[in-house]
Amino acid sequence: MMSAIMAGLMLLGAAGPRVAGEGAVLRRSCSSDAELVTRLAGGTAVAIRSSIAGDEGVCYRVTAGEFTGYLFEREIAGREDYDAARRDAGSQGLPDEIRSAVAQPASGSSVERAMQLLDARQPRQALQLLEYALANEGIQDAGVLALAGLAALQSDQPRRARELLRRSLAITPNPQVASLAERAARESANDTSDHVIRGGRFVLRYDQVSVHPATARVMVGALEEEYARLDAALGCHLGEQVTVVVHTPERYRAATGAAEWSGGQYDGRIRVAAPQGATVTTELRRTFAHEIVHACLARRGAFPAWFHEGMAQRWSGERLSGPQRRALKDKIAAGALPPLANLSAGWNAFNPTQAALAYAYALAAVEVLYETRGEAHVRDLLRAPALLPRTAAELTKALGP
Repeated sequence: MMSAIMAGLMLLGAAGPRVAGEGAVLRRSCSSDAELVTRLAGGTAVAIRSSIAGDEGVCYRVTAGEFTGYLFEREIAGREDYDAARRDAGSQGLPDEIRSAVAQPASGSSVERAMQLLDARQPRQALQLLEYALANEGIQDAGVLALAGLAALQSDQPRRARELLRRSLAITPNPQVASLAERAARESANDTSDHVIRGGRFVLRYDQVSVHPATARVMVGALEEEYARLDAALGCHLGEQVTVVVHTPERYRAATGAAEWSGGQYDGRIRVAAPQGATVTTELRRTFAHEIVHACLARRGAFPAWFHEGMAQRWSGERLSGPQRRALKDKIAAGALPPLANLSAGWNAFNPTQAALAYAYALAAVEVLYETRGEAHVRDLLRAPALLPRTAAELTKALGP
């Protein structure tokens, strides 16, 4: 099995995003006359963080080694994986895209405070402020409507999200908002989990035909226990109750559009696939823990995909075998793996072999991080995500020969 997984390593795209042509100027903002950060040689690997539409066209916020700044679309080659991931993105990846469509809000305004709440993963409060702004402040801005749609979806209100997003699109067409509207419509049509149990930190929504109410109560208890453990280790500090939706595998894929191999996801809510008649097994607990880690990290800041997935696996109890780690080391030595920073965030597009490989690579990196730097250093990274690009480069070397 491992040899088949390793054969798929090349499919992850060792080239990745890079500076096009003979080089480019990395700028502090999306403007040709912005202050210089540094000059990048042609072929320099970059990690794309977000994209915005500026006055001079689309530009990308990127990280290159220790430097972060902006490059124009024409200055980046190998953007295909990023652009595909952005088109297929769920609601977790869209705040930057939607934020770029919102006019600069006045300091202290409802919209500014709502954006801060969304960044803090408190969508219910954000939605209340945005609904107030739309109803009482005369705002009919496409960006604000899209922001409200995002808040509604993350608040587990897909029908309201669909309405808000359609209103936004009627004012200004936007492919990212359209993708989010399609997601809301898909959820509305396919989500049959209509029973609710409220715990201290979580709201569990489930289909009573598939999950017995007594099992649902045990699930809430398991979620609370896993959260207490992870909060003590990572400092989650979740400000609002998190909605957890349990679907059958078929309904999960229909409602989320997730890949066949996926068993859970976090998009502001935790969504889990569980077979009809499921009980709280060790595997289901691990899935809960995996997605809670994503929620914890999302609350703390903007972390790269490899760190998200490696931490989620480690803290849910996954470990790599010796043969798996040796196989990864051999592939890195052969140049068959991309640097960690270039590992695409669009993992939902991976086939099962690619997904298994990407997860193994991410877990190996986090295991080495804990082994070589210790828990105190990881806690420092949790407080300062900006240190991770340099850490990723060091880990890529450490994983090699």
